[in-house]
Amino acid sequence: PIQSLLWPQFAASACLGTFIRIQHRRRAATGGGVQGAPKRFNQRDKYDFRSTRLRRLKQRMAATFLAGLLLLSLVAGESFRARADVLQARLEQKEQIEYVYRETPFRNSLLAIRSRGVIVSSVEEVPSPRAIGGWVTDMAGILDEGTVKKVNAAAENIRRRTGAELAVVTLPRLDGGKKALKPFATKLFNSWGIGDRYKNNGVLVLLSVADRRVEVEIGKGLNSVFNERLTGSKDRWLNRMIDSHMLPELGMNRWSTGVLSGVDAICSKLIQVDSIVSSPEGYRQAVVLSICLSAALTVSVLAVLFGLPWQTPKCLRCEKRMSRLRDAMQDELSPGAQMEMSVGSVHYILCGCRRPGCQDTWAKTTVEASQAHRRISVRLRRSREISQLDESLRARAEDKDGLGFLKEISWLSRYSTCRACGYRTTLTSSQVVVPATYESDGLRISTSNCSFCGAASTEQQILQRLRRPSSNSSGSSSFSGGSSSGGGSGGDF
Repeated sequence: PIQSLLWPQFAASACLGTFIRIQHRRRAATGGGVQGAPKRFNQRDKYDFRSTRLRRLKQRMAATFLAGLLLLSLVAGESFRARADVLQARLEQKEQIEYVYRETPFRNSLLAIRSRGVIVSSVEEVPSPRAIGGWVTDMAGILDEGTVKKVNAAAENIRRRTGAELAVVTLPRLDGGKKALKPFATKLFNSWGIGDRYKNNGVLVLLSVADRRVEVEIGKGLNSVFNERLTGSKDRWLNRMIDSHMLPELGMNRWSTGVLSGVDAICSKLIQVDSIVSSPEGYRQAVVLSICLSAALTVSVLAVLFGLPWQTPKCLRCEKRMSRLRDAMQDELSPGAQMEMSVGSVHYILCGCRRPGCQDTWAKTTVEASQAHRRISVRLRRSREISQLDESLRARAEDKDGLGFLKEISWLSRYSTCRACGYRTTLTSSQVVVPATYESDGLRISTSNCSFCGAASTEQQILQRLRRPSSNSSGSSSFSGGSSSGGGSGGDF
């Protein structure tokens, strides 16, 4: 999905580079002036083509990079917003949802592989314990039946109280040895989707007997709370828990005691940090940060590609930025622009080029008399007043011949751009005709009317039916869709 979103940006960047290259060649052919003008290069003037190309290449690379960051921040902001809304809804309905759990006995004969010589090479070879309603996959056959029942009971209890999911997997041997155990744990975690979809509070305990190593993989939502530093020590909680609760027992081949000790410590920690993980405030702060980052990146991309939106237009004669003169009058604008100003969707500012040669074409001349050394002299001075009439001023402003209009859009206005005339004079109103229910879809009708050209359009939008909140049950045949970014820790025993 991210590649499909970035593809139009790369295409636009390529088109922009081609356009800049054509403009560069056109200016080089005309001496840097207006198209069609004679070449004005002197023998002593040298045009540095290499530095110009490098500068254009840097601009294109910066534009592509900023566009990619913009899309990534938008996708992250939408994801954080959805998670915050779902968590808020769950908190509001916490006392109204009734969870029903069913005890399912663990059938050891379906999962355990007693052969110690089996080498696991892929995630697909590890069966999911949720297929039989359990939380333990003992492929190495090192856990007794009592330990499996205790782990299943602890995992069911922690899921009932916090919504977190805990899975335990033992392997006889992993293809690739100790170095491949951590990537394998992350891949298995994301393949099963351990943990709540929105909280990402899953935990996977992966044990390889022949490799003599254990890995504890955690979801994204537990990275901060499980890796917090202990008071008065540089150690992190997860590292300390593995070193003190699991490795001493596993090093003496007490598999059941080591696994059960680690599971109890993890369950206690999950109950302790549930209020932090379940709070939507962190996601809402991430939404605000993502919005600010998106706005900053948008302004940066616009500045690199098209210039800042509040910059004045360029003069056609000297190709320099004009200066603001005053607010535009109604009579100086076109009929469509007059309608935009009347509805308050756009504000126009009259700009003029103040450079010598350009200002003489539109500014009035005033005569000033000054006395110096007992002699009266006359000095001509150009003012900011316009000498042209409304129609000629409008024509020159449209051609940007010394004059121009700066268009400032009022983003808080309810009017949008009309598809027929192109002016920002369209007002859209929507009404829900048929509300959506749990059994059927809804219907919303949007009506648009243009105040300038009178174009009207009507669109119908289907509202998806509502979904009833589903309760987690012990009889489910899969995990809840959590994910991990590779967080966690491990140790050799």
